[in-house]
Amino acid sequence: MNIFLKMIRVFKDSKFKISENFSLHFINIETYSSDLINLIKSEIVKVWDGDLSEYELSLVKNQIKRFFKEKTENQNYGFVAEFICHLYLRYIGFQQYSVLKNLEEIKAPKKGFDGLYEKDGIVWLIESKSASPNRKTFVTHKNKVAEAYRDLKDKLEKNTSDENKNNPWENAKSHFLYTQKKDDSIFKHINRLSISYEKQDIMKIDDFNVIPCSTIYLDKDYCEINNVELEKSLKSLLNRYKAKNMSVLCINKKDIKCFINFIYE
Repeated sequence: MNIFLKMIRVFKDSKFKISENFSLHFINIETYSSDLINLIKSEIVKVWDGDLSEYELSLVKNQIKRFFKEKTENQNYGFVAEFICHLYLRYIGFQQYSVLKNLEEIKAPKKGFDGLYEKDGIVWLIESKSASPNRKTFVTHKNKVAEAYRDLKDKLEKNTSDENKNNPWENAKSHFLYTQKKDDSIFKHINRLSISYEKQDIMKIDDFNVIPCSTIYLDKDYCEINNVELEKSLKSLLNRYKAKNMSVLCINKKDIKCFINFIYE
């Protein structure tokens, strides 16, 4: 990443440590500042296609345009929400070992975890959930964080159930090898987990580092996160949750128009 960009506070974010192992990140995005657009320009190819990508920006934009045309409005909201999560995690120093695009088929939903990251030698698993402004029921970050956590828990623990037929670690291996030139201790770790999954060994979310992400689109009702209220609400939720380490990412976003404008400019 451009060092100059890291000197600028691109995101309007707040961070809270609620215990030794649990932390919160709150972000507010009403419009895209020039600094945020510059960050997107410098990172979108890598988020989409990996750090080793030789794609040009125009090619990635064209692929994302095709993706949007094949998807529903709600799926497009979900895509932009996940992209912003990846962008932010990279910005605060996480190493991405996955790509945003689906390696199997661009038109299909991605299998496995939404993201695989590493920071300071710790491997993190990401799950992103979002609520579009056309939702028919009231949705809170607490709802979406809970949904993301349940999804991660199910993917990790239901290896003995017919409900979870896809091994998410196989997908993680594919993404890792796509983004890295050489074998690595992290890949060996992922491979061992894949073997354990296939053997139906007992796996618990308690042993993993997870980042449940929640994005709520507010459109004309846009407002910034009330840090005090949301921290209090999430504390009551996270007290019931297990994980080795957990970072929760919550984003209030107005809409996806700024992203669409960037892709089509």
